[in-house]
Amino acid sequence: MTVMRVTPENCTGCLQCQMVCSLTYHGRVNPEEAHILIERDAAGYRFLVGFTAECRKGCRLCANHCSYGCLVPLHKEVAANG
Repeated sequence: MTVMRVTPENCTGCLQCQMVCSLTYHGRVNPEEAHILIERDAAGYRFLVGFTAECRKGCRLCANHCSYGCLVPLHKEVAANG
């Protein structure tokens, strides 16, 4: 079930999503421990957004802290309909 809309074109690479995720689930700010992955594409101009197997997508924490519209939390009714 999708609980957020992901629009990688809006990602600025600020890593706020990774910082809040790692702090919440691992007790420290370390983007490498986050359950969301933010990486530059091969050309280095855009960011790719992915999730680890440990990601708790239902928590929507990263989406709630995204200021640029890359990750947008959806209401459960919207998520259920696509």
